[in-house]
Amino acid sequence: MRESQLQSQLQTVKNLMDREAFVLVLLDGDGLIFREAFLQKGEEGGREAANQLMTVVRDHVARTLPQVSHPKIMTRIYANVGGLAETCWRSGITDQPGAVEDFIQGFNASKLCFDFVDCGSGKERADSKIHEYFKIYLHNVHCLQIFLGCSHDNGYARLLEELLGDARDIDKVTLLEGVPFEKELVQLKDNFKVVKFQNIFRDSKLVRNHYFGNGVKANGHSPGISLPNGSPKLPVLQPLARVPSNTDTSSTNSGPTKPATWASMTATPFVPTASSSPKTPTVKTMPHTPGIERNRLGQRIDKLDFSIPNDDIRRVKKLKLCNPFFLQGECKNKNCTHDHDYKLSRNDKKTLEYVARMTPCYYKTEMNQIEKIVIIKRIADFMAGVMESTPGL
Repeated sequence: MRESQLQSQLQTVKNLMDREAFVLVLLDGDGLIFREAFLQKGEEGGREAANQLMTVVRDHVARTLPQVSHPKIMTRIYANVGGLAETCWRSGITDQPGAVEDFIQGFNASKLCFDFVDCGSGKERADSKIHEYFKIYLHNVHCLQIFLGCSHDNGYARLLEELLGDARDIDKVTLLEGVPFEKELVQLKDNFKVVKFQNIFRDSKLVRNHYFGNGVKANGHSPGISLPNGSPKLPVLQPLARVPSNTDTSSTNSGPTKPATWASMTATPFVPTASSSPKTPTVKTMPHTPGIERNRLGQRIDKLDFSIPNDDIRRVKKLKLCNPFFLQGECKNKNCTHDHDYKLSRNDKKTLEYVARMTPCYYKTEMNQIEKIVIIKRIADFMAGVMESTPGL
C-alpha cells in the first residue's frame, strides 16, 4: 500500500514538472547575430526571426525529447545593443543604426517568452549575465534543455569545463553554433550536442569598416561622389609623399627607395631645416558651422548620441512628425501627410533631431553644411511639386 502511494506521489510530481516544462535558448547577441535579411527589415524582420527561431527549436525538441509534450520555449538574448547597432551600420548590414533597435522591438513583441535584452556598453556585460542565468537554469527541474549560443567567445570555455564531470549536466546542454567555434571551444564541443540553425544566424563575423572624414576606407579608396550643379569638391587625402631626411646622403642612397607608409612616416620625427621651410597648405579652409564638428580638412564628423533612451526614439518615430516643420520652422509640401500639430517638448525635439540624423546622407561627408542645406531644399521643393501636380499620390 505504501509503495503504491509513493508511486502515485512521484507521478504527481512528474506531472507538475512536465506541466511547467520548458527549454531555454540562451544567446550572446554580441557575437551570435541574426542574418541581415532579418535585420534589414527592422520591426518586421524581428517578428520573422522570432517566428522562425520558435519553429526550428520546437521541431528540434520534438525530435530529441519526444517524451515531453509541447514544452514552452523561452529565449533570452543579451547584447550591447548600441554597439551592435553601430557595428551593423558600419559594416553595411543596415542602412541606419535604428534598424537594429526596430528589429529588437519586433522580436520582443512577437512572443511572450522571447526577450532581447540590452546590457549596455562595457566589457563582458552580456557574458556575465549569461554565465549567471546559465547556472540558475541548469539545475532548474522544469528546464529540460539549454541551447547555449556562444561559439564566438573563448570565455565560455571555463563555464563548459565545469560541467565535464557530470553526465546529466552535459546532456542538458546543446551548443548553438553561429560563427565557427573559437579555438578553446573546439576542444570542448565534442563533449556536447551541437546544432546549427543556418538560415537564422550568421556563420561569419561582421567586418566593421572604418572611414576617414572624407569617406575613404582605411584599407581602400574613396568612392566617386560628385556634387550637383558644380558644387566644389572637398579635398581628398592623397598618397603620402616622400619626406626629405636629415641624415647623411650616403646612407639614404645606399639602397632602393621604399614607398612611404603611415608606419614609416610616423616612426621617425621630422625636424624642420632651412631648406624645408613650411609651405602654404593646399587644403582649403572650410567655414566653421556652429554645432558641427569637423576634421582638419574641414569635413563634417557625424556622431550619434547613444545616451538618448531607446524608448524615446521608438516613441518619437511612431509620432510620424514632419521634420522640416519642427526642425526648420516650415513645411512647403501642401500634401504632407506627417503631423504638424504635435506639442513638441524640448526633449522630444532633441530626440527628433537624433532620429532625423540617423538617416545617412547620400553624399556622406563629402559636402559641407551649406551645400547640404541647399540640396535638401532642392529635393524638398521637387517633391512638393510632384505632390501638387499628382493629387492622387
